[in-house]
Amino acid sequence: SSAARGAQLMVEIGYIKSGIDELKHKQERQEEQYTELITRITAVEASAKQAHHRMDTLEHNCESRRD
Repeated sequence: SSAARGAQLMVEIGYIKSGIDELKHKQERQEEQYTELITRITAVEASAKQAHHRMDTLEHNCESRRD
């Protein structure tokens, strides 16, 4: 009957909506993880830059003492 078919369609639409909601939630979590990784990478890059600067300074000091 038409009422049964309408009910079946509503159930199927509900499943589709639930799947879309789950995908949106997963995407939001991935965006949060991506943002966290970018923040961590930026911090590591800054730390590496500072370490290289310190190594350059130490190298310069060692070279100055040799002269």
